[in-house]
Amino acid sequence: MTHFVHDVRSIDPADSTRFGGKATGLARMNRLGLPVPPAFVIDTDACRETGERKGRLPDGLAEQVGAALAELENGVDRSFSVGTRIPLLVSVRSGAKVSMPGMMDTILNLGLHRGNIARFAMATGSQVAVDCWLRFWAMYADIVLDVDPELLREGVEAQRAAAVADLSDTTAAAFEDAVLSFLEDEGAAAPADPRTQLDEAIGAVFRSWDSRRAKTYRAHHGIPDDLGTAVVVQVMVFGNAGPDSGSGVAFTRDPKTGVAQLYGEYLPQGQGEEVVAGTRTPVDLAEEKPEWADLRRELLEHSAMLEAEYRDALDIEFTVQDGTLYLLQVRPAKRTAAAAVRIATDLLAEGTIDPSTALGMVTADQVRRLVSPQFSAAAMSAAALLTTGIAASPGHGSGQAVLDADRAATLATEGHDVVLVRPTTSPQDLRGMLAATAVLTARGGATSHAAVVSRALDKPCVVGASEVDVRPDEQVFIIDGVSYPEGTELSVDGATGKIYAGLLPRAIPDTADLGLADLLGVADRTSGATVWLPAASPQAIAGACGRGASGIAVVGLTDLMAVVPDAVARLVSAIEALSTDPNAPAATVEQVIATDVRACVAAALTATNGLPIDIRLPVFTSPRARQLIDEWAGLAPHLLLPLGPRRLLVAWLEAIAGAVADTGHPATTVLLGGVTSPSEVAAFAELAADVGLACGAVLSNPTILFDAELLTRQGHTLWVDLHELTRCAHGYPEELLFTVSELTAAGGTEGAAPGTALNPLVRDLLGELVVLGGGRIGVDLAGASPAGIAPELYRLGFRTFTASIAGAEELRLLLGQAITDESGGSVHVPVKETGNG
Repeated sequence: MTHFVHDVRSIDPADSTRFGGKATGLARMNRLGLPVPPAFVIDTDACRETGERKGRLPDGLAEQVGAALAELENGVDRSFSVGTRIPLLVSVRSGAKVSMPGMMDTILNLGLHRGNIARFAMATGSQVAVDCWLRFWAMYADIVLDVDPELLREGVEAQRAAAVADLSDTTAAAFEDAVLSFLEDEGAAAPADPRTQLDEAIGAVFRSWDSRRAKTYRAHHGIPDDLGTAVVVQVMVFGNAGPDSGSGVAFTRDPKTGVAQLYGEYLPQGQGEEVVAGTRTPVDLAEEKPEWADLRRELLEHSAMLEAEYRDALDIEFTVQDGTLYLLQVRPAKRTAAAAVRIATDLLAEGTIDPSTALGMVTADQVRRLVSPQFSAAAMSAAALLTTGIAASPGHGSGQAVLDADRAATLATEGHDVVLVRPTTSPQDLRGMLAATAVLTARGGATSHAAVVSRALDKPCVVGASEVDVRPDEQVFIIDGVSYPEGTELSVDGATGKIYAGLLPRAIPDTADLGLADLLGVADRTSGATVWLPAASPQAIAGACGRGASGIAVVGLTDLMAVVPDAVARLVSAIEALSTDPNAPAATVEQVIATDVRACVAAALTATNGLPIDIRLPVFTSPRARQLIDEWAGLAPHLLLPLGPRRLLVAWLEAIAGAVADTGHPATTVLLGGVTSPSEVAAFAELAADVGLACGAVLSNPTILFDAELLTRQGHTLWVDLHELTRCAHGYPEELLFTVSELTAAGGTEGAAPGTALNPLVRDLLGELVVLGGGRIGVDLAGASPAGIAPELYRLGFRTFTASIAGAEELRLLLGQAITDESGGSVHVPVKETGNG
């Protein structure tokens, strides 16, 4: 018989695939001697088998659970369902390999029944007993019986009050009867036997792996569906036991900023689900108040031990019962982009982790979000401030307020920016949270569901805005007596908690103080790669130099000219004249080029501050040329050849050489595009040498790659135009203007090796090119998603890349993460394993 059930003290704490993050976290805390309530785990094999059996639990599992329950009973001297000892209550919680905060189901206080509630009340007090009873049935009704827990609470409130006042056998029975009769009225069969409840709870947690919200979360985060979840059954401790009890969540470092200080919340006289539900506002653990000094001291001691064990910032769930602290869960903390960078760089500087681990702790998506536009200080100071809540997840988002998650998701798919405004959020709101640009809730704290999930999504979030009265059924929200209808435009500052009226403009932030430059420096040293940027104006070039560019590359000459009024128009007019008369007087072409091109290039060279620059000559067959030249279809054929008329080519080169002489720029290379033969590159090189310029080519046609050996032997600079190569390989016309990402998604992976994105023909030809590659060979990733392309190109051997200015930091991190496997040469991007919540 397969063994599915294991004492958490005996499992391998490194095997999170089988036992999940929650159970392995408990195992590690046990080994450190930390205070952890006893527990056993049902492994992920049982989850997968349950799925294969259409929701039926595996054969033999019930017997194994029974044996594990008996060990728990003996270990704590309590009885689960029968006996004279204090009743044993347990929690039933999910625990997958990868953290999915709020997505999976949990049931607390399972084990109470009519026969033991009086004994439990004698041990804990009537208030606690009835509170636990109702909490259990609310969760059980929701998760197992699919009954609205709020309706249940309302339906039995009168019996609850009577039971708290006088917990006699008669009243207890009446209270139980009220719950069960309510469920029967709702058409739900509610088993009274705790062991039956436990088996059904285990099955419900397994089924929650395939719930819509869990699937949505996994799809958004790229988590495999076949991982499955484990189930942890743990002895309950009670944060609602009295004035010296409570529950909370603590972070070893601030998950918003990454600062190394205790961060979190504690809810006196509350159980764990209340902290994350956001229905009450808890105590801020960051505040050093005397009444919480002992709790803070213990948490800091445990945090230091756990950080040393995990070598990461952690999220710790805990409960205090009658003054005694218990740790219920530990996992790597969800964090914002800014915090991820700060934590990685701090741990690296402390010597806790190595460079490879530091790079693996930050995702490309986080870097992209970190350098995305934010509200300007001037815009915020001029805007109308509506209210202020708790800053739960930094970032800036604007849009129309929507009070329903499904409506928010629908409007977002129609192209609208939306801010999800809710009283508080639950897992059922995930679709709306994914679609929203920001989240605002009226209730809850910094560890509420809205806050934790928003940080995981790196989405701006403000919670606990108590002045906001959200009325979803009426589709209005009220602030200071003023009613605002759904659709009102809002701007949310998740860093300060401020909510503004209207849509505030955004600008790219200064990342100098975030530690990002340090992390990207580690990435550059690790990869040995360089990233050039295709800036096309003096201002853009100066900005690229400030963002770590190794050079300015594959910059179109006409793009450089576009910053001078009418320069492109004069050039196009001269080209059209040359097309009509190949022997047109010199003033019609050469003079225009000598004046405008020389001035534009000189301005660009000055802005580079000495960085190398590669300038691409115009290619009259390109989509860009077709846009600029109204009479393109009537151009003379000799203008469409790669070299074109000699007099035109010489004019380009002489103008650029003049700009180099004017500025004294040390490293300027001129690139010829559209080449189909090494002989064309050789002829171009002779002309460039005559004016003292270095030269190279942009490879955009697969034909030229078949002459890779001869081409690379010439030793010139070579850039691969990945977009054009991919387009030609697929046979798509230029007019469609597909991006590389769209081209590869449309069929580039067919026939390719697993995990690759490049068209097979392009991949094979590029592989040969880079192996032969004399001189510098770079890849122009314009229009590509670096995450899908860069690791594979790195594996092929490329070490020089271009990217859009907005994607430069993302690409540098990806290249640093692309670690070559010595045995097979494959590239992988590290993925951090985390526990489930």
